[in-house]
Amino acid sequence: MFFQKAKKELTDSDVIIVNHHLFFTLFDGISEDKDGYLYRDDFVIFDEGHTVEQVATDHIAPSLSREMVKYHLLKLYNHQKKKGFLLTLPSLHIQAIIQTLHDLNQMFFYRLKENLFSLNKGKPAGLTSRVYEKNVEENIIKPELDNLLKNLRSLRPACRDEEQENELNEFIIRFSEINYILDDFLNQRKNEKGNDFVYWAELSSQKPESNVSICSSPVDISDYFRRNIFRPNNSTIFTSATLTINNNFEYFKNRLGGESVNEFKLSSPFDFYRQVKIYIPKDIPTPSKETNLIYEEKLKDWIHYFIKMTNGKALVLFTNSFLLKNIGKKLKETLAADEIELLMQGSGVSRSLLLKHFQSDVSSVLFGLDSFWMGVDVPGDALSNLIITRLPFQVPSHPVVQAKMEFIEQKGGNSFFEYSLPEAILKFRQGIGRLIRHKTDKGIIAILDNRIITKTYGKYFLNSIDECEVEIVE
Repeated sequence: MFFQKAKKELTDSDVIIVNHHLFFTLFDGISEDKDGYLYRDDFVIFDEGHTVEQVATDHIAPSLSREMVKYHLLKLYNHQKKKGFLLTLPSLHIQAIIQTLHDLNQMFFYRLKENLFSLNKGKPAGLTSRVYEKNVEENIIKPELDNLLKNLRSLRPACRDEEQENELNEFIIRFSEINYILDDFLNQRKNEKGNDFVYWAELSSQKPESNVSICSSPVDISDYFRRNIFRPNNSTIFTSATLTINNNFEYFKNRLGGESVNEFKLSSPFDFYRQVKIYIPKDIPTPSKETNLIYEEKLKDWIHYFIKMTNGKALVLFTNSFLLKNIGKKLKETLAADEIELLMQGSGVSRSLLLKHFQSDVSSVLFGLDSFWMGVDVPGDALSNLIITRLPFQVPSHPVVQAKMEFIEQKGGNSFFEYSLPEAILKFRQGIGRLIRHKTDKGIIAILDNRIITKTYGKYFLNSIDECEVEIVE
């Protein structure tokens, strides 16, 4: 209901401000007879442009989870609470279909999990499992989902007004999408059209009742952006503090098919050389894939060393939840003795509350994972110390990362220098950007990964940020 009202209000507006997700929800592509993105002769400005590729990918190939299906079924009709949209219509016969779908949904995803995430040679499976073949599981949901859609369509004449019918149509569209996503995943439909898509299943955690999702993603999205966003006679602007690598836009432009677009790099409003000093310990062991007790102990000691340097006021960015928890447990009491409170992501407190607490308690320390590498805005003394525990290379075993690297190698390229390294540098720049948020801010950055000075590619990380004083700590 509220969504339909909002859509009507948009048509009377001169300027529309939406987030990226809503833009791509409303955007259905540009055809030959369409002159704009959402409206005739419009143009688009994408702020935080570095996130647009992932958002567009999510809309081109949306994922589907057990809990998502359950959520939409309960919105239609909740048997226990006796609530739901269907109670406003003559739908007693449909309520029974929904109960059956609840059971089928539970059973399908349970079987999928058993099939793809069973123990393998004594080692537990990870949180993702790539699917290479069609029909990895029987689509037991489809017949009853088709039945639900047929019955929902039959309710249209019973709607009391246009608003109710629009809401009914939204449910029909949603369950049609669920039907399509299930069919596409099991039959890998997108690859039948000559496209390169990767398919996988994903668990939300290792817990027995964890949510299960089915996912797909285009391996290369550049052609989509050429046809739809960077189309001739249409105008769009991408703006972000992290679109360049080694001071040029080539990687970003090639990823998004914007090879021919105009570019302009503005100078930073901050005096990085005056406001920031970087420290890099030399003797810390190189991070390895396996758990290394010596590395973990050294990492803990260096984190503590730099926290003491500023008496707290530190955001510590991790790429590994296991290390975050282990080191957090070891340092919590030590820091408390110095009257420094340690806040940790994954402790049951929401991200927004952690940030609020971190900002209000100026001496506190915050340990964060992926979501804290970007979008954190804490100006002033509360964040005077940024500690990066590891260069943020993507997990090479993730299906999307695997597929993108395979795609580059098949074309004769070098997947490390053409994908892994640039992606890590962009993430690194996002992390670095958490420290200086105002012209009066000052602070230190500790990079606890010696690869930045021992590997030949390390210079590309430092070259991608503004020049400042760097001290190698012996």
